[in-house]
Amino acid sequence: MNIFDLSKRLLLLIATFLIVTSCKPKPIENPETIDPIYSDLNALSAAAAAKAEAQKKKIADLEESLKGMTDRDPDLKRTRHEKSNLERGLIQIEQDAQYFEIRANQRRLYDKEAYLKAFRNGKPWPDPAEFEDYQEQKRLRAANRDWSERVPKLKGYSKPDANAKPEKKAEAKAEGGAEGGGH
Repeated sequence: MNIFDLSKRLLLLIATFLIVTSCKPKPIENPETIDPIYSDLNALSAAAAAKAEAQKKKIADLEESLKGMTDRDPDLKRTRHEKSNLERGLIQIEQDAQYFEIRANQRRLYDKEAYLKAFRNGKPWPDPAEFEDYQEQKRLRAANRDWSERVPKLKGYSKPDANAKPEKKAEAKAEGGAEGGGH
């Protein structure tokens, strides 16, 4: 073996080592882009904002129709009431939009921390179990809370007739023989 062959092999070995060690995956800059919970919160925020804009348009249309009405117009009271209901609904919709926007921002910050932690530990991220929990919580929050809607109706049950004559116990004893201890 020649000394030059040995040095070439050593350089090749060092170059291979540097290539292998420098190819470590790097963390994603914006991990929230792959988080389904963050995406859902953003979608809910955008939907609430769009709904608020539609509500504002309806209110503006009602205000225009109110300007054209006289004090004795029969639809005046109904239109004012409808406008008032829409304004109350608008407040709730705007609160929902702000809530989802704040939650999305909180989730974005959480995603960065959780992703880096999972990346350092070599664990997969986002955790599918966390998304399933989120969907279950979302489903439960949206569930109908009306008891009569949630509980199934009993099909074989009927209330006793209040006008029916009750059976006499004496007739039942005569048929069944001597039961129970009498006094």
